[in-house]
Amino acid sequence: KGFLIIRCTRDLAEGDEVCACYGPHYLHNPSTEDRRRALKEQYFFVCQCRHCLLGEPPQLSASQSERWLGLVEKLNGEHSVRRIGGLIDKLRALSRGIILFPEGLTFGSVLDSTGQRLLFEAGSTDAASVKLGLRLLYESMAWVRDRFGPTSTEYAWELGKLASLGDVGDLFEASDFNLPSTTTQAREVFRAIMVLHYGEEEAERILSPLLDECGHPSASAL
Repeated sequence: KGFLIIRCTRDLAEGDEVCACYGPHYLHNPSTEDRRRALKEQYFFVCQCRHCLLGEPPQLSASQSERWLGLVEKLNGEHSVRRIGGLIDKLRALSRGIILFPEGLTFGSVLDSTGQRLLFEAGSTDAASVKLGLRLLYESMAWVRDRFGPTSTEYAWELGKLASLGDVGDLFEASDFNLPSTTTQAREVFRAIMVLHYGEEEAERILSPLLDECGHPSASAL
């Protein structure tokens, strides 16, 4: 049509130089011939700039190079930040496959339930299972003691379980966990803790339903 309509950043007078931004052609297309043809086809003018007239390869000035490197570094940083969220999601997905026991259960409760199951299923016929079951119970009791204290009622109830284990043999290896090594010792410490918290009379009332005719804690009651 004979006209080229452009949007300018400032007012122009006749004869003023016009600097046009024509996308990636300058830096991305080093061929002068191809670049001038692209400008002719897209913007309908024959470029007469120094680079096109002299065929000079595009060169970045020192300031342009510094700015370019800064932008590249910033872009790499933003890319790394965007990747963090994805990496965290992948880590969570991998962690789901290595849960050692169900959520909500403590380490001590897992030891306790596993040890009791081994003792129940082994009875008195499988010495290896009995030994392993007892060791798991000892470790569970030590876990409770370390977290609630050696004079806590939580530990006292664990000692009640220990006092009821006389029918499976001696309390071998209990001393490895600094626990009473006999059912009699376990029963005495059990009673002492209950008296400490509830007094003599109340402790006897609490303990009486748990004692059988021989004065031993009843495993069924515990």
